[in-house]
Amino acid sequence: MKKDLDLNKVKRFAKSLRIVMNVFYWSSVIAIIIAAVLLTLIGFLPKEYLTAKHFLNGNGSFNFTFNGLQFSPGTSISENADFAPVIMSILGFVIIYGFALAVIFKQIRNILKTVETGTPFEKDNTKRLTIIGTVLIIGSFVFNAMNGLVTINIIKLFEWNKYSFAYSPDLFILFTGLLILILAGIFNYGAYLQNEYDTTL
Repeated sequence: MKKDLDLNKVKRFAKSLRIVMNVFYWSSVIAIIIAAVLLTLIGFLPKEYLTAKHFLNGNGSFNFTFNGLQFSPGTSISENADFAPVIMSILGFVIIYGFALAVIFKQIRNILKTVETGTPFEKDNTKRLTIIGTVLIIGSFVFNAMNGLVTINIIKLFEWNKYSFAYSPDLFILFTGLLILILAGIFNYGAYLQNEYDTTL
């Protein structure tokens, strides 16, 4: 009886998490669509609409934060400096990052659905975990590359010759992806055992 109650709690918890993952999934999709639309619109905007004079503060200074770095170039930037490459690279980053998150959230949502139905070791979950791990491993290289592209465009925009960008993959995301691939192998073995058990019955 207690075992049944615990199982029901797990299923209810999985259902709640699945709803959250569904919200995250659609939020990622919406972010991708908005970024893609903005990226397209920028291509049709007159070049002068994206010059620095439209982004300067009332006192002629300009301050913003990206990736944890505070940029305060003050009045050193030209009013005719083109912000388009920076904005487009940021939107590109949003699209790529949003796509990766959408894929991951969708796979987690589907895995949680199998927990609800009481079949967590079904064969498809191995594929879902493999997809998540693969996306994370690829993302560990791509995300930092996109960060670097934005940073390089900012450096070029303000002509900060003393700054540079050193690329390296995100090791935390890389190792997380590898661990999930290992977990996928464990799930694959669990699915095999479940199939053997069902066959003997």
